[in-house]
Amino acid sequence: MYTPPFTVSAEAINLIADIAGLIERYAIRLEQEDGLRLRKINRVKTIHSSLAIEGNKLTEDEVRDIIDGKVVVAPIREIQEVKNAIATYELYPQLDAFKEQDLLKAHGMMNQTPPSCPITNTPIVPRLVIFRFCSATSATER
Repeated sequence: MYTPPFTVSAEAINLIADIAGLIERYAIRLEQEDGLRLRKINRVKTIHSSLAIEGNKLTEDEVRDIIDGKVVVAPIREIQEVKNAIATYELYPQLDAFKEQDLLKAHGMMNQTPPSCPITNTPIVPRLVIFRFCSATSATER
């Protein structure tokens, strides 16, 4: 039988246990960061592909920018579709796929339109993005 050339003490065992605990915490932290990154990538791909099937021409990068709150130069309708999909995606945990009311709620969320100007019937958008006859600001601020 082999006898190691050292003596295992209680202090050594405690240090080994502490090191193993730290390694495990570090591994969990890395998994969480990877998990968050993968969930965001999956969210972008899910929204992009779902809308692309319906004819939305925005790229994955543009969808990611809209999710991140960045300004994207694109047709207002397509940007609104992404915003609706984001809102619906965030609503999923509260929905039951087997309840008609919840399905109708998700459908309604996906089909929301941006507010329109009552005079020109054009979408009201922030002043920094586009100028129109009716914008989100009053005439005195222009």
